[in-house]
Amino acid sequence: MTHGVLYFITGTRHWPVLTVSLMTLREHWSGPVAIMLGDDRAVEIFNRLNSDGTMGHLIPIRFKGGGYRRNNGYMDKTKMIELSPFESTVFLDADTAVVKTIDPLFVTPFGRVRLTKYSDWVTTGTRIKKRIEGWRAVAPELVEAQLQKPYPAINTGVLSFGSGERSKEFSADWQKTAELKGGAFMADELAAQLIWLKHGAEVVDDRWNCSPIYGENTEGVHVWHFHGRKHLKGRAEGIWWPLYERAVKDNVGGIRDWTPAGDMRLDQYLKQTGRK
Repeated sequence: MTHGVLYFITGTRHWPVLTVSLMTLREHWSGPVAIMLGDDRAVEIFNRLNSDGTMGHLIPIRFKGGGYRRNNGYMDKTKMIELSPFESTVFLDADTAVVKTIDPLFVTPFGRVRLTKYSDWVTTGTRIKKRIEGWRAVAPELVEAQLQKPYPAINTGVLSFGSGERSKEFSADWQKTAELKGGAFMADELAAQLIWLKHGAEVVDDRWNCSPIYGENTEGVHVWHFHGRKHLKGRAEGIWWPLYERAVKDNVGGIRDWTPAGDMRLDQYLKQTGRK
């Protein structure tokens, strides 16, 4: 297979957002989609979406995750490059919504890994600098390199890669670097932040991974990212809720039978607003 989109899910918390994301993706991408399945509950939502008949070609990728007392998802995410079945892959977090074509995100099989920046945040800014400094004890040289100038802050909610050596080398280093603080908060994102310069990865603007809360390029967005369970917070509510309503109306993946699943934010919102 040549080009494809990849997701990752574990547990039930992201069932509604994954369903919305896949629904919106299918309006702009008709090719194959693979989903990394980290546990039996992930397999369950895959089967529901696959049996829907409208989500197109879905490929299950079952793998053994976990191994840490907490934050297993961050560590499991670093395996995506080695697990992808495609020659060129666009990865999307489950809590995204595709509103324009994603075709320009794909790289050639032997091209550079393509990462997306987060808003206008930079490595020398207070919040990102503090996060990076937290890795100084385990990766001092990498930390120092990131703080030499205001490099863009990386968000791993959307990225793309090929099947060639450049991506394989990035993958091996990404996993190795994340393991330095295995189980740490946002280990995947901070490890990618630390190594992208070393591998000459490309960083594109946040139209391809835009936060409704902090986004810099909110005009011309291709992919919204409702990071940190913010799909019902502030401006994000006005973007995500109508998409969710449409998913319920069309009963995508049989969503009427199981929503809100493990999405506590959505469960609370539905109870507070009386919406269905």
